[in-house]
Amino acid sequence: TCALPIWTAQYSGTQLGLGSRVPSVTVSPDGSTVFVEGESSFAFATIAYNASTGTQLWTKTFSGRGEATSASLVVSPDSSTVFVTGDSNSSGSPSSYATVAYDATTGAKLWVAYDHGLSSTQLGRTGADSIAVKPDGTAVFVTGENTRADGTGGYSTVAYDAATGAKLWQQSYFATGRGGEAAQAWFAGVSPDGSEVFVTGLTHSGHYATFGYNSTSGAVLWSKVFHRTCAEALAAVNPATPEVMVTGSCDTGITGSQDDVTVAYSG
Repeated sequence: TCALPIWTAQYSGTQLGLGSRVPSVTVSPDGSTVFVEGESSFAFATIAYNASTGTQLWTKTFSGRGEATSASLVVSPDSSTVFVTGDSNSSGSPSSYATVAYDATTGAKLWVAYDHGLSSTQLGRTGADSIAVKPDGTAVFVTGENTRADGTGGYSTVAYDAATGAKLWQQSYFATGRGGEAAQAWFAGVSPDGSEVFVTGLTHSGHYATFGYNSTSGAVLWSKVFHRTCAEALAAVNPATPEVMVTGSCDTGITGSQDDVTVAYSG
């Protein structure tokens, strides 16, 4: 049999020539709504569609402190709130994580949180790449890139109260002694029981660097570095057990040759 489209919906942005980019899409846990997150006119563009009909329910744009680039969204377990994250900056100032919470039914903005995770003397490039929500809906976790002014790259993970946006804790990891080279977290996830936050990304050398944090305090429970040179670090959390699986394309040691390498860690 051939699968036929049930519905098609299009959003073309707000200004000619700038277009839209869609980095993230998800469905509410109750199955009623599809949420699409993209960029439009240097702003987050969040769109809600009826999952059955494709009818556009609401659209919200967010330009943050001047300009904003979205990266990821997630819906609360009770389907009541949409959380969107990315980065925002104003002219002449460093960028920061920017996270927005919307009422999933109306699109009303509930709160906004900014965080750069560095002191004023350290400020460099900062941008969020992934967001996750605790299974009980009480907290959201954001991770991404955090680069010091000297170019030393790393990543920071920030926890927020899901109801208010108040910052609960932050943990940062920086690759030492390699100024000017990038390190970036690409994934945040939460264990099924909500006790642990998993974060993974790539070090400046292209190694998987994976962390387990206590979801309440932010304390580092464990950290592991997989010493192969890899091109990306994608991940998923086992919904049945406290395990995180990290995957990517890694060098084999033969010039031009790569393997898909997956590593599983138990929290």
